[in-house]
Amino acid sequence: MMGLKQSMGLTAAPAHGANTPDVAAKAAVTPSSATRGAASLANDLFGRFSRKSPNGVLEGYTLLVLGAKAECLQYFRGWMTDMGGVTIRVQKHEEALTWLKRNSTAKAMLLVNADALEDVDALCDIGFALRAAAPDLPVIVTSSSVAASDFSTLRMQLCDVTLKAPASESSFKQACQAALINNAFYMERKTGPVKMAKTARTHRAPLVLGDKDRSRGGWKSALTLVSVCLAYVAFFQGSSS
Repeated sequence: MMGLKQSMGLTAAPAHGANTPDVAAKAAVTPSSATRGAASLANDLFGRFSRKSPNGVLEGYTLLVLGAKAECLQYFRGWMTDMGGVTIRVQKHEEALTWLKRNSTAKAMLLVNADALEDVDALCDIGFALRAAAPDLPVIVTSSSVAASDFSTLRMQLCDVTLKAPASESSFKQACQAALINNAFYMERKTGPVKMAKTARTHRAPLVLGDKDRSRGGWKSALTLVSVCLAYVAFFQGSSS
């Protein structure tokens, strides 16, 4: 896996895996922390999540769940309630985007159950659509096909965290922590600290790039998306063999 990450050049951000402490404290990501950059934001989050009591750590957050079975949804809802958040089930990713537009100042995360989708292509389509429409939305993909949970930024063009299903309470809470931190790094890599701070203040404000930005980074972004998609397919094929 490490060789794959290095070949794709997606190992700049920190990986939060099995050694990540359980989620735990109180407070939310603030615009002031975003202005200090992703590294400081990661430190802030790490300090909050490493405390003993999980109550209130995601107070004010909404977890949008796509494709989860009723039993799994019950667990997710209970764990989110323990952390101070709420859970809403959505049928399609378009429904999640509509919810975000109607609740433009909301703090939200999205969990996608890949097992409920037709194939990897469908997952890639959803991932790319979400990144294009709401890049600052932390996305957790859960799947029983992966060999293990991956809290690194290997698939940052598609999602922020991959969670092995069935998930435990501790791994779910770790995934929430890693998704917030990794998405902050993704936004900084995509827009820079200044633009990231602006989107944090307006939350779901559309990201607009100038012609110069498009001409300079467009072809690189396209190549990156293709390479990540191919790597994602190879990863699933390897884990299922």
